[in-house]
Amino acid sequence: MKKAVLAAFALALWACDSGADDDVEVPVLTQEELMNPESCKDCHPKHYEQWSASMHAYAAVDPVFLAMNKRGQEETGGQLGAFCVNCHAPMAVQTKTITDFANVESLPAPMKGVTCYFCHNAIGTGDKHVNGDVKLAMDDVMRANVRNPVEPTAHKVASSPFHDATKDESSRLCGTCHDIETPKGVRLERTYEEYLGSLFGSADNPAFYKACNDCHMTRLPGGRQQIAAKTGRTNGQVLARDFHEHLWPAVDVALTDWPHADAMRSAVSSCVLPNVMSAFITIEREEGPLGQLNILMEQDAGHNFPSGATQDRRAWLELIARDENMNELYRIGQVADQQIEETEENPHPCILREYIVDDAGKETHDFWEAAMIKDSKLMPVAPKGVDPTMVRHTYMKCTGIRPPLAFAAVAPAFIDMRLRMRPMGMDVLTDLVSTGHLAAEYLQKMPTFTVFSRRATLDPVTRSYGVAPQNDDPSLGDCNTYHCMLDPNGPECKKP
Repeated sequence: MKKAVLAAFALALWACDSGADDDVEVPVLTQEELMNPESCKDCHPKHYEQWSASMHAYAAVDPVFLAMNKRGQEETGGQLGAFCVNCHAPMAVQTKTITDFANVESLPAPMKGVTCYFCHNAIGTGDKHVNGDVKLAMDDVMRANVRNPVEPTAHKVASSPFHDATKDESSRLCGTCHDIETPKGVRLERTYEEYLGSLFGSADNPAFYKACNDCHMTRLPGGRQQIAAKTGRTNGQVLARDFHEHLWPAVDVALTDWPHADAMRSAVSSCVLPNVMSAFITIEREEGPLGQLNILMEQDAGHNFPSGATQDRRAWLELIARDENMNELYRIGQVADQQIEETEENPHPCILREYIVDDAGKETHDFWEAAMIKDSKLMPVAPKGVDPTMVRHTYMKCTGIRPPLAFAAVAPAFIDMRLRMRPMGMDVLTDLVSTGHLAAEYLQKMPTFTVFSRRATLDPVTRSYGVAPQNDDPSLGDCNTYHCMLDPNGPECKKP
């Protein structure tokens, strides 16, 4: 009886993925064809559609990247070389297709961006896991998190720890392009390094362990399903698999016409960013003649916030103080559309970013001139050894925020807080426009996202502030909208 039940279960597992068209001939693909993402879309249409909308696909056509890379090549006399292209068009470097690193635009389409082949042909990473140091097999085997692979006719397949979210290798593969060390030795981007030092970064701590894939390549709703629309196998059976999203939403979005740009913006603004923040946010007002405000914020990401190109990213807190009748008393930290977030003369009272300086100690926007990171104002990740169920993490602290002197003696009845973010600072973009490397139109196209919106209410007895949960906005924290934009027929989108 037990054997019969197991056999029935096994047949059901095979059958639930039987929608693949196994009677359609799929020819064997050459290595050159496998390097072209267009070759993947007939058999893996969902993966291809998501990838084509992603920042991985956009990496080598992003106008800001092109502007920065070209300027860096010019100002270093070409010494910058493959530094940027290693991660933005890695197959062009691996195949030696590119020799003029200032002219990424002229590359053939299959060599642009982070392609299917680059990730799925990976078999190793460099010791320092920086600057796109990935070893490829350069063969016709496509690797994935498949424990019992069954080969299609198009290419060979293999299981790989570099694609398995239960293995540390999978996050290290991501880390090779998300940790950047400049030619001068400055650890400019440290997302993977931050992750390794975090509560989530070790498989030895299974209670809290999460790989990069767990947050940025979540399993699609609907359970196990087919991952290949065609296999080329005549009358072959197709196993049901976990279908992992290939959109990788984080914070960057396309600034030009791009497939599913609306879905990516929805993913970033309504799903990823609102879910970064912890519920723990406090605000206190100091007694005294200045009435200064101190704010603590905590986040739940697996790395600092912001992360990545933190010398270029900008996140800042805006405050509106109100009296008991909701009349506005004053504002602090507001940044208008297309306004530069802060200047040396007018620093922002609560901003999250890093500052790089050149050899002379002068702040610069040019990473190739960076001699050191002078100051870091980031929201830290929960470190190893902390049990978040017992104690709080570490915090981003904005202290000594001064209200206008006319209101210093007034304790606001309410304080509305809003954390805002731009993928790229307006000062960085303006600088690129000033040198003619970036068209001015992109100043208006850079979005400003709202990470959270909270209200603090003064307790008249304790004179302390209680912070309400995120405002009741149905668009915040919604992770279904963008799924349905990508796949209107998806299981979470079908109406009963």
